[in-house]
Amino acid sequence: MKKLLSMMFIGLFLFSTIALAFEGDYDETRKKEYCQYLPSLTGQDCEDQYGPNYVPSENEQVQLDIVFVIDSTGSMHDEIRTVKEELINIMDRINSGQPRPDVRVGVVTYRDYPAQQNEYLTKTQELTYDLDEVEDFIRKIETRGGGDYEEAVEVGLSEAINNMKWRGSSHKAILLIGDAPARERDYQDYPNYGNYPEVRPSNTATTVYSYDWKDAVEDAHNKNIRIYTASGSGMNEEGIQQWKTIARKTGGSYIKLIYERRAIEEYYEERAIPVEYMPEARTAPDYDKATDSVMTNNFGFFASKSMIGMAEEAGVDYSGSLNEVTGELFKEQTNTKPNNFIEMIISNLLFWK
Repeated sequence: MKKLLSMMFIGLFLFSTIALAFEGDYDETRKKEYCQYLPSLTGQDCEDQYGPNYVPSENEQVQLDIVFVIDSTGSMHDEIRTVKEELINIMDRINSGQPRPDVRVGVVTYRDYPAQQNEYLTKTQELTYDLDEVEDFIRKIETRGGGDYEEAVEVGLSEAINNMKWRGSSHKAILLIGDAPARERDYQDYPNYGNYPEVRPSNTATTVYSYDWKDAVEDAHNKNIRIYTASGSGMNEEGIQQWKTIARKTGGSYIKLIYERRAIEEYYEERAIPVEYMPEARTAPDYDKATDSVMTNNFGFFASKSMIGMAEEAGVDYSGSLNEVTGELFKEQTNTKPNNFIEMIISNLLFWK
């Protein structure tokens, strides 16, 4: 009897040891996957905060899928530079909540239907945890093309809404930034390449399109994707109204970007932007050598505020870090010129007209 009990005890001990070993391997794998791509909490810092046995539970983590949809035509150089410079800061702010949200990021860039130019219509970076990959994609965006005014906004939105690999349980958001309105349904041109059946002419004889920005809004609404829109300095009143409608009908929000010329070194230090971006800024079309300055805007503030708001609605608590985040955002706004600050308030009030 004693021998039988001893064998049972040994068997139970071995089973428990093996089970714990497998569980430990699983925990370690999950932890490494979770910690690997956090922009400001990686390696030992991640393990120190969450402990050696921490495993992020799908029940406790809010999933956020965020796609930047960016106009990459010739006039967008300073706005795209802002996205490049602010990406890590935006993600740091979003990740400062508790429980830390499970965030993936993707990018779609769009241009215009090139009747004569051999240019791309869209380029895509699939949703990923790897911010280095996203940052590298954004770094390589070149601004050119877009000879006329309206751009292929509807194609960029359709690519993001219908072709990105959104998670079914995630809270979904698109951050749309551009400085020209979308094509209307009756636009005539010759997009004779690419795999975009949703934007090909419904009648090839008259080249009348069967898909426009209103269809993109409907698709986003049906898939519970919020669209947050930011219009650049070149946007006319038609485009502003489009951007407001896109945001309002999908549950997002709109902002008209505010611009301010800032000395590069002072601005980069204030915003904690990596100095490696300085050489690129000093070759930009908006660079002023006499003052060593470039045009800056408040897209980073808008993107952070919008995504934090969405995460809070989903249950993420920013009370432990909200003072820091709010302080930074408030400081950013107080640095704007008084007339620009008033313009921002009026613009946000007019959004609901």
